[in-house]
Amino acid sequence: KPKRLAAKYGLTIEEYETGISGFCKCCLERKAEVVDHDHQTQAVRGFLCGQCNLGIGLLGDSLVSLQQAVGYLKIKYGR
Repeated sequence: KPKRLAAKYGLTIEEYETGISGFCKCCLERKAEVVDHDHQTQAVRGFLCGQCNLGIGLLGDSLVSLQQAVGYLKIKYGR
């Protein structure tokens, strides 16, 4: 599977194994599990945990949607 995923995203096996063996580039807390990529260009953005990857995907990979979610949480929880 690693060899197939590396090839799918244009990575070497070493790049894939190094990325997947580290921590999520978003939350920095959980182990990286997936290759995060731009769905239009297929360019690899980094390696994320499943939870962060799902959250970004559900927000449509949209910086505007993510900023609106942050604004909501600041108002709701005062953080």
